Amino acid sequence: MDRYSKMQYLKSIYQRYHKSTRKEKREILNEFCTVCGYNRKYAIRILNALPSDEKTKHIKKRDKIYSDTVFGQHFFELFPDDATYSIFDTPFIYTCFLIFEYFFQS
Repeated sequence: MDRYSKMQYLKSIYQRYHKSTRKEKREILNEFCTVCGYNRKYAIRILNALPSDEKTKHIKKRDKIYSDTVFGQHFFELFPDDATYSIFDTPFIYTCFLIFEYFFQS
C-alpha cells in the first residue's frame, strides 16, 4: 500500500475512530495496523492527532532588544556629524547610516 492510499484510508476511518467506544476503537486500530502495516503505537498517535487541515503553524517573532530611539541615540553618539573621518572610514559610516535609516526610520 503506497503512502497516498494510507492517507486516504486514514481519512476514511478518522471520524469513525473518534466516535466509537473503547472496544470498537480496539477493533478499528487492529484493522488499521493490519492494512497499513504500522506499529500499534504509531497508529494510535496518528489517529489521535489533529487532521492536517486543522493544524496551524505558529510563528514566533523575536522580541526587540532595544527600542528604535535607544539605537538611534547610540548611533549618533558613535558617529557625530562634526567629527572628521579618514577616507577609509567613510564607506563604513555611510553603510551604517543606511542600515539605520532602513530599519529604524519609518
